[in-house]
Amino acid sequence: MGADREARPRRLELLLIVSGIVALAQGVNGFAVPALPKLVDAVGGTAVTLGLAVGFYSIARMFVNIPAGLLSDRVGRRWVLVGGGLVTALGSTLSGAVTSVPMLLALRLVTGAGAAAAITAGFIAISDLSDTHNRARSLGVLQGWQFLSGVASPALGGFITEWFGMRVPFYVSGAGVAAVAVYGALRIPETRPARPSSSEVAAGRPDPFGALGQLLRNRNYMLVSGVVVALFFTRFGANQSVVPLFAYDRLGWSAGQLGLLYSGAAILNGLLILPSAHVSDRVGRKVAIVPAGLVAVAGLALLSVATAPWVFIMAYLLVTGANGFSGQAPIAYVGDNTGGANRGFATGLYRTFGDTAGVVGPIATTSLVTHGSYAAAFLATALLTLVAFGLFGLLASETAGRRRAPRAID
Repeated sequence: MGADREARPRRLELLLIVSGIVALAQGVNGFAVPALPKLVDAVGGTAVTLGLAVGFYSIARMFVNIPAGLLSDRVGRRWVLVGGGLVTALGSTLSGAVTSVPMLLALRLVTGAGAAAAITAGFIAISDLSDTHNRARSLGVLQGWQFLSGVASPALGGFITEWFGMRVPFYVSGAGVAAVAVYGALRIPETRPARPSSSEVAAGRPDPFGALGQLLRNRNYMLVSGVVVALFFTRFGANQSVVPLFAYDRLGWSAGQLGLLYSGAAILNGLLILPSAHVSDRVGRKVAIVPAGLVAVAGLALLSVATAPWVFIMAYLLVTGANGFSGQAPIAYVGDNTGGANRGFATGLYRTFGDTAGVVGPIATTSLVTHGSYAAAFLATALLTLVAFGLFGLLASETAGRRRAPRAID
């Protein structure tokens, strides 16, 4: 018992450091949001350039998730996490000094790639440091850091841009990530299991093709991947694409009013982190995921018929609150269903499913708005969510809480 009590502060320190690296690596993009349009203009870019700069960051993340997971399985979580943080810092810092559009776009790729590596390795490390009894709460620490970063970084980036110029936010965010990554290199041990599987011993490295086959045959893993596709499709396709268009076009809102709505949703999600983690660990992952998905479906359906501002606000908060409540349970479920031998690859593939939906979602929903209606975009998102969460609820095994299966599936 004494050894366990001594280990708890050390474990909490590691969770905070890992979460700090991930949150700051992700927050680099938040810092850039207010400054990026001005920087694009300064180097002779156009509105299309701005779109490319935003898109290149996301595309880099989509393509780096799986390699980062594989590398975490091969060389260890620690160096991928720290290296990803340092690459993010380098990309952000050099972005502040760009003098041309090609330089800016290239460095946005570098920044996105570093962030993807840090985020993927961070999720894997926290899964290693936890078990089915505390995994969601451990991931809740990470989500709490991400919440603080998501709320604070755009505001700080805006103030720094206004007071010190458009290049300084890139330097400040880069220095912040670098400092925490270096500290992490000194304090974080390797969390990868010491004993590889028999296939890894034979090959001398993780086998991505064999792991891919196992994951594609793993019913639980594919079902939870469907959940993350629906979550990212909703987040980027509905919440960040169709909702602003609807607010400006149909309700006549200002940017300030929309910003208040987003801030309110962020605060709501922050308040739900601890209750969600408690339910996920103590009662079960499915209890945290499935009812929240059904609430999101109801909110999306309500958005499709919203004409009064108060109905729109209530429906939007239902959707974002429900998605926030189920936020860490799916990635905790991935950790439950994968062992150390292929956890890195499984996490990278899982995040790639989500990031792909984040790229496809805005294109699909805005196309539905253009060629159909706002209602069509919201209802299509609701249908996807209903199918994904419904199948998970009906077919997935429980891995935590009172009704957990006898063992996780490796």
